[in-house]
Amino acid sequence: MGVVTLVSLTAALVHMAGGWVALRLADVRGEVEQVAALGAGFLVGTALLSLVPGAVSAPGGAGALGAGFGLFLLLRALVGGRQGGEEGTGSAWTALASMGLHSLLEGVALGLALRHAGPAARLVVIGLMLHKIPEGISGAALFRTATGSTRVALFNLATAATATVAGAWLGYLGGGGALTAGGLGITAGGILYVGASELLPRALRREELPWLSLLGMMLVYVLLRAGGHTH
Repeated sequence: MGVVTLVSLTAALVHMAGGWVALRLADVRGEVEQVAALGAGFLVGTALLSLVPGAVSAPGGAGALGAGFGLFLLLRALVGGRQGGEEGTGSAWTALASMGLHSLLEGVALGLALRHAGPAARLVVIGLMLHKIPEGISGAALFRTATGSTRVALFNLATAATATVAGAWLGYLGGGGALTAGGLGITAGGILYVGASELLPRALRREELPWLSLLGMMLVYVLLRAGGHTH
């Protein structure tokens, strides 16, 4: 059982390391547009290339996908804040809820894989570790854009990352099956909404930034292929 803690903590640290590098880059340049544009591509690419195909292939997954998108849209409307990636409390809470749920579901998958040791489990672990790099970049860009503060962004990033550890124990102890059933669809809808509405609008403000978003999507594809997680 110590392996669950070790592997999930490592995943959380990889998540935070990717985010720290992204935030450091933003601080050095004095702006977040480039990092946000790259993060938009990572986030939307992860949703379209991995989460959405996995969700719609599961029973009831398409409905959960729509429900997830609508749920985060409703959350956005309830908590307020400015749209289009502008700084605001509303977008920060939406981002934290989305990334936290995403990390929790990843942790559940990790815990379930570790419970059934073997070659397949190792592939899941490798794939999730690779995925944590772009996820950290996406989360950092999203939180920095939403809050305007590197310190607050790091705190939110750490909060979301620790959800991986909680999810891993939930999955390992046998409580993750029911959560994963509809949770993947809800997570996919939420991640797609956040990437498309919170980060992509900022990437469209300058002519060269959409190319960075496309690069982010291509990098996600390469990482998913390396981990054997393309659908």
